[in-house]
Amino acid sequence: AAINRTLTSGRVEGVKGIKNKYNIKRDILDTAFKIKKATSAVQIGEIKASSKAIGLSHFQPTFSFNKRSTTKYNKKGVGSTRLHKGTSAQFGQGVTIEIIKGQKKTIPYAFMISGKMPVFARGKYESSGAFAFIQRHKRAAVSGSDSPISSLTNISVYSSLVNNRVMPAVSIKINAKLQERMTHELTFRLSRMQSQ
Repeated sequence: AAINRTLTSGRVEGVKGIKNKYNIKRDILDTAFKIKKATSAVQIGEIKASSKAIGLSHFQPTFSFNKRSTTKYNKKGVGSTRLHKGTSAQFGQGVTIEIIKGQKKTIPYAFMISGKMPVFARGKYESSGAFAFIQRHKRAAVSGSDSPISSLTNISVYSSLVNNRVMPAVSIKINAKLQERMTHELTFRLSRMQSQ
């Protein structure tokens, strides 16, 4: 019971720790953790976090067109465009995102399609598992579809948890909770034995 209650508390602390540092939506975090409970036969439990990369569309992207218009998307995925006066150029200036809270970054080669949430870029991710994006600087074909074009992703819930920004504080709280629960369980069992 002590282990399983600690696992539940650990999941809560993990979500809190990530939310304190990263701009990841709560609904993603709520479904990203799985708990494998301990049993009387196996006194080991696990908390697993999803390693699936999160699309950049989940980090409130802002796509700018060379001072002509700016499109912003809120947390519900609703976009709004503001037109700027005095310019006619329509070259994209990249997409600005905020993954770590308070740290906005612009990806100059990224773009968005009007009315669509995914953040795209010309290129593709390596198939070797290195998770590196290889940007394409020119057309792959003389005519027709200008591919490959990929939807950009970034961190996963797992990588946002097991790093020096989050994990040390979460580990301290989980260990403290386990000691608290173990002490409570032992005290309860000893009191029952003494009353018999």
